[in-house]
Amino acid sequence: MNKEQYSITNLPKTQKIIEDGMDERLHIGAQGYISIQGIIVADFALGHATLGKDDLASSICSEGRVQAPPSIRLTHRTLMPWMSAGKPVVAVAIAQLWERGLVDIEEYISKYIPGFARYGKGDITVKHLLTHTSGLQPINPKCEADSWHRIMSHVMESPLYEDWEPGKQAGYDPSSGWCVLGEIIKQVDGRDYTEYVRSEIFEPLGMEDSWLSIPGDKVKEYGDRLAILHDSKGALVTEPHSDPLLYSVPLPGGAGRGPIGELGKFYEMLLMGGEFAGQRVLRPETVGSLVYRHRVGMLDRTFGAVYDWGLGFLLAGRTPESKNLAYQYGKYSSNEVFGHGGYQSSIGFADPEHNLVVAWVMNGTPGETVHSRRNYSINSAIYEDLGII
Repeated sequence: MNKEQYSITNLPKTQKIIEDGMDERLHIGAQGYISIQGIIVADFALGHATLGKDDLASSICSEGRVQAPPSIRLTHRTLMPWMSAGKPVVAVAIAQLWERGLVDIEEYISKYIPGFARYGKGDITVKHLLTHTSGLQPINPKCEADSWHRIMSHVMESPLYEDWEPGKQAGYDPSSGWCVLGEIIKQVDGRDYTEYVRSEIFEPLGMEDSWLSIPGDKVKEYGDRLAILHDSKGALVTEPHSDPLLYSVPLPGGAGRGPIGELGKFYEMLLMGGEFAGQRVLRPETVGSLVYRHRVGMLDRTFGAVYDWGLGFLLAGRTPESKNLAYQYGKYSSNEVFGHGGYQSSIGFADPEHNLVVAWVMNGTPGETVHSRRNYSINSAIYEDLGII
């Protein structure tokens, strides 16, 4: 494939916003992928994956301050952190098991995970997890580097939020519910969720370098191809996520990694009714169920705003005012858009009305307010560059 043909120069307004963000130190590098009707418009990489020692204010890992490595150029082959932009992959895995009759999304979680019903969790269904209406409390950050067993033990022993009735309140769940979904996959299929997703989703779609948790031997093999997120909230950029152990952390809702163009393939599969390059991953009617508005008009306690959800997918705001909310899809997106953003850094979505797929990641986390503006301006500029306004 001729990468020059798919250059960011095809999207001049988008390019300027990204490069201005680099000048402002909101990020030091970016990857992006845009296609219309399955035809690639842009597939690009800009800037650097890591800072050089002359640029680095501080580099922190689990053992404290470390020596900064030489600056590494960002390429199309760099594995970028998707953060929560990878959540829909888990939703598709559950949907496959739903198709096969192994999971019922209306069923209580306790049917699949013995002992889960304790501490008020007996009324939580699979659907509640996928629509962020379960009331599960997030995982303690100290647990995130633990083993899968320890993480699940923490979730099992945690109560719901006080005065929460599953399905009646809404609040975005960044972690716990997605670990429960990962455990359901293991219980009903027998494979670890990471193995299941590699075999049933990533490999059939040709997403060879995509992972929800990278095995230790592959971490060593990938080497400099593994990128990190930089903290760009202040005047100086730092590297808080440079611990190699983070590449293998077992968090199905937040540890996805890969070239962002591969996440674009995932959305092209969904846009084409569950099939890509001759490989069927889902039936069309199942894709329709995933992106149907299962949660409508509910105030999200986490975001403090009203969001509509499908099953694992954040749906487009249905009024002009709502399109500027965090992690939404820009000024010109249709009401049919579905996708998901990742922590202050990434997004992937499909717009069926325009047969459009967009996936991009910036490697700087500038804070929620600044990222919300960046997200909105980049997504809007993509539509403007493509003449979809």
